[in-house]
Amino acid sequence: MLFKFLFTHKRFTPLFWSQFFGAMNDNFYKNALVILITFKGVEVFGLQSSSLVALASGLFILPYFLFSSLAGQLTDKFTKSSILKATKVWEFVTMSLAALGFYLNSFEFLLFVLFMMGTQSTFFGPAKYSSIPELVEDKDLLKGNSYIEMGSFLAILIGTILGGMASGPQNAYTIISYSVVGLAILGVIASRFIPSLNVRDEKVIIDKNLIRSTSDILKISKKNKGINNCVHGISWFWAMGAAILTLLPVLCKTYLSGSEELMTYFLTLFTLGMGIGSILSEKLSHGKVDIGVIPWSLLGLGIFMIDFAIISKDLSALITNQQLSPKMFLSIEGSFRLSFDLFAMTFFGGVYSVPLYTYLQKFGNSKELSRILAANNIWNAIYMILISVIIMILSSQKVSEINQFIIFGGITVFFSIILYLNISEYVWRFICEFTARLLYNIDVEGLEKFPKDKSVIIVSNHVSYVDWLFIQLLSPLPVRFVIYYKYYNPFYLRFWLAQAKLIPIAGSFENRKTLNNAFGTIHSALKQNKSVIGLFPEGEVSRDGKLSSFKSGIDKILVDSPVTVLPIKLEGLWGSNFSWSGGKLFSNFPKFNKRKVKINIYDPIEANDFSREKLKELYEK
Repeated sequence: MLFKFLFTHKRFTPLFWSQFFGAMNDNFYKNALVILITFKGVEVFGLQSSSLVALASGLFILPYFLFSSLAGQLTDKFTKSSILKATKVWEFVTMSLAALGFYLNSFEFLLFVLFMMGTQSTFFGPAKYSSIPELVEDKDLLKGNSYIEMGSFLAILIGTILGGMASGPQNAYTIISYSVVGLAILGVIASRFIPSLNVRDEKVIIDKNLIRSTSDILKISKKNKGINNCVHGISWFWAMGAAILTLLPVLCKTYLSGSEELMTYFLTLFTLGMGIGSILSEKLSHGKVDIGVIPWSLLGLGIFMIDFAIISKDLSALITNQQLSPKMFLSIEGSFRLSFDLFAMTFFGGVYSVPLYTYLQKFGNSKELSRILAANNIWNAIYMILISVIIMILSSQKVSEINQFIIFGGITVFFSIILYLNISEYVWRFICEFTARLLYNIDVEGLEKFPKDKSVIIVSNHVSYVDWLFIQLLSPLPVRFVIYYKYYNPFYLRFWLAQAKLIPIAGSFENRKTLNNAFGTIHSALKQNKSVIGLFPEGEVSRDGKLSSFKSGIDKILVDSPVTVLPIKLEGLWGSNFSWSGGKLFSNFPKFNKRKVKINIYDPIEANDFSREKLKELYEK
């Protein structure tokens, strides 16, 4: 599948290589220019090299503030394919100007070219991400994003390393000029094969007032709470990436006595972690947009940032040599732990970012998608500048780079907890699906029948105490199960079941208040669009593997909430350790082979056609 998407997919492959060569070119040129400024002692506008490096970074980011609003408007108004192709030609022209700048030995001009590159990237980004939903099938959307992210980080690594290498030789200017123009040509060639894409909204009015249009675009991203949270979540990811890449070189040189080769080794681990995390994000979510994985990945990022700082401090006390090579470094006790920490933190970063981008594409208004992505770019830039300012303030207060890692890691862990509390039902849905697929071989038939964009009640036969695990993996949204209140109330379960948003219910003669509260919660949930309620009409787990009589609860629900009912049937769970097949639970325990479970999804039934008798006939066929 990876080979197909990268090399033979007629629609996706051209976009992948267009952005790959572009990201490589950006970082090749930027790193080569920074190293030349640093080591040649260049002065421009009376600024020393250290100030020029900061200016160069600012010039590359500035266009995201200035022109993202215009980029979003143009990409929504015109075809994305035309924008993508035009920006690649723009890149070629810009890199040709860079070659001219090297020929003239004019660093003032080369800094202007860097600004032009940032501007080109500002227009390319929204078109790139908003075109993915049109280039791949919906089921491959997460996969497409994971490959784009993997390719981007790999291109950044290669470009950064090659840019540094190209700046060393005597004929550096010539090598850099040919390289950046050559990469731009490859990008133009790849873009020629991008298929024609649809116009999303011809009625978009291009507002040339950049301040007003920027304000308007930021308002568009705020209209939907989920989209707005996603934008800020992505921006935090870029802020932490910027923090790591800012602190890592100083930590490598000052605390670990590292050489340039050791820093390259660290950058390689950084990029591999991001790339592999991006790819596995799609595997962990089984091709679906599952934001339940996000708090876990954010927690992993924060924990490994903290541990990276702790082991760095321990290693700094042991290291006495200067200019350690990777081989010398890896001979020191604790170096493998530090290497793993760096890989793991970026791995979790890759897992974290892909579902967020995919969520924007899937749930953002398609007519406004490019403007939403442009707003995302603006917030990314704001967050990265803020993190740079914070690092400057902390450094001025003599806070060591190691302690800054701990501070940012601690904040990230804190955010993961806050995020969990806000989307706990999604987290538990992710746990359910991950557990079910880990322990069972699951075959689903009829998944295409699942109703989209409306509330639904899922009903199922009930043959084991883990039936709910399998029902969760069918739905794109968390399923709120109705559960017998005596199973819900034990103090050691109540907190966690509440986090999963389960609904306790009792019989009319057991606890009238609990019963009324349950129906009130169900009706309230179903009135919200796209809610999913899970019911077991039998009301209890089967003791003989056969279908029991159905209770009347579902009829009462449909009277006041006439929504679609989706019947499913579970096969293969009778005889498992969580069923009563042997007269008691765990009668066959221990049993370590993966049991095959089949889930049959029947045609949805509208409320006015539903009856318990029809449902029972369906199950008994």
